[in-house]
Amino acid sequence: MSGPALPNHRQEIEFQEEFTKTFNGEDFLLYDSGPEENRILIFSTRRNLQLLSHWYADGTFKTVPLLFNQLYTIHGLKENASVPLVYALLPNRTKETYEHLLRQLKILQPVLSPRTITVPMITALCL
Repeated sequence: MSGPALPNHRQEIEFQEEFTKTFNGEDFLLYDSGPEENRILIFSTRRNLQLLSHWYADGTFKTVPLLFNQLYTIHGLKENASVPLVYALLPNRTKETYEHLLRQLKILQPVLSPRTITVPMITALCL
């Protein structure tokens, strides 16, 4: 049994619907900027977005799919434990990309109003 061929470029990524949902049937791929060079993918659930009152955010570059530059995660508190609530695959580390990510989160969760945001200094400098 073989799956679809792996894409060579971000523009070629296509998702079958079954891979965009959680086991409970909730939407998990909440945003896809579309087949463009600077494609951004945001994975979370609506329920997780509601838990974003205290953010602990950071990006990693070593454990990211080859077609992307960064896996950016936003952790929040759930039952007094810090857990990852948002995963974003980003094409680069520019200010515009971080702003795009934040704008989309605000669109997805209009009442988004974190009380605190903790980020590494390098990310803070970009914002």
